[in-house]
Amino acid sequence: IDLNELVTGIARMLVRLIGENIQLELVLCNERCGVFLDPGQLEQVVVNLVVNARDAMPQGGEVTITTAKLPGYPPQVSLEVADTGTGMEPEVQRRVFEPFFTTKGLGQGTGLGLSTVLGIVEQSGGQIGIDSQPGAGTRVRVALPADADEQERAPAPALEAELPRGSETILVAEDDPGV
Repeated sequence: IDLNELVTGIARMLVRLIGENIQLELVLCNERCGVFLDPGQLEQVVVNLVVNARDAMPQGGEVTITTAKLPGYPPQVSLEVADTGTGMEPEVQRRVFEPFFTTKGLGQGTGLGLSTVLGIVEQSGGQIGIDSQPGAGTRVRVALPADADEQERAPAPALEAELPRGSETILVAEDDPGV
């Protein structure tokens, strides 16, 4: 599935989800960003990350969704969700992926959003990371394996140079006639 198409397709729903006091900005890669992931799971990843960003900005702010192709082999596609919210202390950052961990009040969150995102990302062979500073917002980066179409377009890794061969002779001395 093309990550750009999915994000564009759910953008209106995301705008309604985050409310009027939060701006949504899309910074999408200018070429296809195909990933090998179930569309429903990919949508869940995007929605959960955007909901967490929204909840970190009770006074409003901006959520930016960025997609890109990552350099290297095997090819990967990047999804980044950044907010201008309250940010997180290091202790909170260490625990955000734990099931049922939440900083929200009673009845306001299950603590399963980011643990679900982590499960989907890891199951797909991807990685996730968080960069956050208290008072400076949060940036969540997800790297997902590119789909087969992207794999075919990616340059293969350089083959190792052929090692020089000598003209040496090796003598084998064995007393077994079968050798």
